[in-house]
Amino acid sequence: MLLGGALLALACSSSKAEPILPYPVGQAMVFGTPRGGVMMPVDASCDSDVCVAVRERCGGEAYAEVIIDAPGELLDVMCYPGGLTIRDIGLGPFDTIGEESDTVFVFDAHDDGADMLGEVIITGDDDVLYGAGAAVSVLGEGLRVDGERVVVRGMTIRGDVTIDRNDAKLSLVQINGDLNINGNGVTLSESIVHGEIHLVGSGTVLSRNLLEGTAELSASDLRCHQNQRFDDVDADRYIDDAELGGEVDCR
Repeated sequence: MLLGGALLALACSSSKAEPILPYPVGQAMVFGTPRGGVMMPVDASCDSDVCVAVRERCGGEAYAEVIIDAPGELLDVMCYPGGLTIRDIGLGPFDTIGEESDTVFVFDAHDDGADMLGEVIITGDDDVLYGAGAAVSVLGEGLRVDGERVVVRGMTIRGDVTIDRNDAKLSLVQINGDLNINGNGVTLSESIVHGEIHLVGSGTVLSRNLLEGTAELSASDLRCHQNQRFDDVDADRYIDDAELGGEVDCR
């Protein structure tokens, strides 16, 4: 499984370079098809179920990641609003993150070790942690989500991830520790979890993830699509074909 990301672009003005959003507003990436992620425009001329769902849930000025199952039924929509404040994590150490709401934190694409040291706690609502891919954007320890509607994309978390609030959305992440979902309406897609998974909240969506040592999962209103077990026998954080197992049974 490839965990991708996007680079932060810079828009030049006559005075100084100003950061722009790292995702394309007005478009959606659809996950769940055999071809993987498929990008499509979302505008008034599109009347498909995907376009209608994106406009209803995210509005017109947003980017979205849409999760569908094998029959093409909509599982969830992850919204990346266009009107957020942008904070560039940059190359140096960053002291705080996630204390303000309505902010997108953009991680760099340099493979230079952990971008954040210590446990990262997100307390703001409607925040986005936007990484440049799990190979380069790294949280050195754990992540705790204590804000509503937080989105985490394209990064590795070397410790545990604990989600205590509702409607958190995670995609294209690698979690080296445990995943504890206590909030409701949480989605995990196109990701890898090396630790144990604890599902307390209801309405969890799990789509096309690789889950270590997990044969079955159960929770209230749990929806699953093509999640696969693996066993990292040599503990090298790399999943060989021989370490892949069957589809995870969800109840």
